[in-house]
Amino acid sequence: MSDAIVVLNHGRIEQIGDGCTLYRKPATPFICEFIGISNELAPPLAARLLGRDVKGRSFVRHEDVVLGAAAGIPARVNYVEFLGAYSRVDLEVEGHALSAMLIGDQFPELGSTVSLGIRPGAAHTFPEERR
Repeated sequence: MSDAIVVLNHGRIEQIGDGCTLYRKPATPFICEFIGISNELAPPLAARLLGRDVKGRSFVRHEDVVLGAAAGIPARVNYVEFLGAYSRVDLEVEGHALSAMLIGDQFPELGSTVSLGIRPGAAHTFPEERR
């Protein structure tokens, strides 16, 4: 991968940075959706998970969704796919779909209820866009 990557959106520069920066510190919602896989959180769900009022768009990477969080909120396991080193878990929480990526072969049972949280500092929130 290059030392510096320029991400364009309709001819406009969205962000310039190395791969890690683009992935972990996206500057715009477009970067969150274009580089890697993210869950977009509905504002009410984002507010519950982040413990604060949220205006605008919020994203969290699949690997930053924590299952078994002590202070989490209940989520229903709708789908589990074993992918070798990782497993993808699709969840329903308060009527919203969310996916988690878990390391290893320890994953919840289909149909079970788990406690869901977000790794501290991992959510990416962007102010409402003016049109």
